[in-house]
Amino acid sequence: MKRNWIVVLAVLVVAGCVWLLWRCSNAAEAADEGSDTAHSALDDAAPETLDGMPPDALGTRAVVVGSEADTASAPKRERGARFSSDALRQQLELVARAEQALAGGADETALGVPTELHETRRRALEDALEPLLFETSNIAAILDLLRSGTLAPDTPGNGKLSLAEYGAVRSLYWTILTHAAPYSDVAQSIEVDASALIVSILSALPELDPRVAQRLLDQLAAARIDGVLVLDRRFLGEILDLRRRFPDHAALFSSLLDAMAESMAPEERDAIFRVLLDDDADSKMIAVALTSLLQGEDWPTALSVAETLFDGSTGTAEELGARRAAIALAVAVNTPDPYEAVDFLTQRADATRNMLGVYWQLAAREDARGALEARYHELAAADADPRARYLMVLGLERAEPDQMFAIAASDSDARVRGQALRNAFNSEHYAVDERSLAILESYSSGERAASVAGVITSARILCQRASKQGRRGVVDGAVELLERHARDRRLRAQDRREAIEALRPYVDTPEYEELLRDLSTTAN
Repeated sequence: MKRNWIVVLAVLVVAGCVWLLWRCSNAAEAADEGSDTAHSALDDAAPETLDGMPPDALGTRAVVVGSEADTASAPKRERGARFSSDALRQQLELVARAEQALAGGADETALGVPTELHETRRRALEDALEPLLFETSNIAAILDLLRSGTLAPDTPGNGKLSLAEYGAVRSLYWTILTHAAPYSDVAQSIEVDASALIVSILSALPELDPRVAQRLLDQLAAARIDGVLVLDRRFLGEILDLRRRFPDHAALFSSLLDAMAESMAPEERDAIFRVLLDDDADSKMIAVALTSLLQGEDWPTALSVAETLFDGSTGTAEELGARRAAIALAVAVNTPDPYEAVDFLTQRADATRNMLGVYWQLAAREDARGALEARYHELAAADADPRARYLMVLGLERAEPDQMFAIAASDSDARVRGQALRNAFNSEHYAVDERSLAILESYSSGERAASVAGVITSARILCQRASKQGRRGVVDGAVELLERHARDRRLRAQDRREAIEALRPYVDTPEYEELLRDLSTTAN
């Protein structure tokens, strides 16, 4: 019997819609499909066994749905099956096992041409899924089982999915794909409102165990048909409504907007814009909304909104930090003009001083280095705002070593000099040689000394790089400098501890323990 939906499913499998591949201790590691996938549930799934299941169970639909003859003669509209709770659990485990087997054969496929074994495994997955996909009542039954917790692992607490839970999540995923694809045999055979179906699954998320809810959400957010998101801008209103109905799970629903943002038109962005003005909007919602707005034509207005939101954020220290970090990152990554992004951050240097990742993300933009350099030199010329200068240099970690040494030699602030020194020694373009020790020593004392933290980190970097290159003299000199700092009781305990930890690979255990005891005695 020719099954059109199976052809559709095969295309989805071969094209990369199997976003998660089962990884466990006895399974081959799956191939990663790249940027289109947001799934990681398979990585966390717990391996289990199917006690009593015959070896050929992957290809035997009769195990659950009846005899092979009955199944083969079933008319098209009766290919679905209703299950008791126990039988449904078995079928979900069958789906999981079939995907595990398919994942194990992933490396047997070359250039998208299935091997005979791969075809057999793919058909086994299709056979396991078919009775579920062609009977819509299974959706509610699967969700009921997930809500009840009866599919949970026997040993809870490790955050993993049981085999049955994984099969349930993946069955819901495939149900959505086949019902949402208008050309699939499932969609043509069964008259179901795919959008309502998706909303019903979304509405169940707050009632599920967080382990299951997050993995199901990840798959919903990444589900695509012909490269187009299934959960696109049409669902914006429903998701915003779910955020309001389930305020304790607002962050969960906001995360769905990450994938949806790319399909938003200006009117949808306007809807999100209004949400941004809500004082109770969570940081995830703010980040997604600002990202969408900053990528639009009226990004200057979006930047003004970001400034207002950042400066006016309220709440607990944790909430305030999360909101501001989300805003700063959205601005750093998405503001079309990197000079505007740099200005946004430097004008808020006090509030962003601990957001090192934001500056690194900004520096990762190819067009941002010039903006960081220009802003730094502007501040340095006026000897203004050393904290902002430090953050600018932090973002210039990929600059040429000569540029960093020039800043280390000229900046008036020890912390800025220390960061510049670190950048220079850590640069892939810096050639470690005997002069490196003299440079490091020149910054370890005197009026133009770099920060102690900068010197210690630079010495650790030199030790690591010189060791790889077999430069024993440089290693010995850097170790000697670290030992001086480790034993210097005038230094902060934190700096001495950093020096001791940097020494650990280069001194024997008794000396390392003696340094720690001395530090402990001094601190007390």
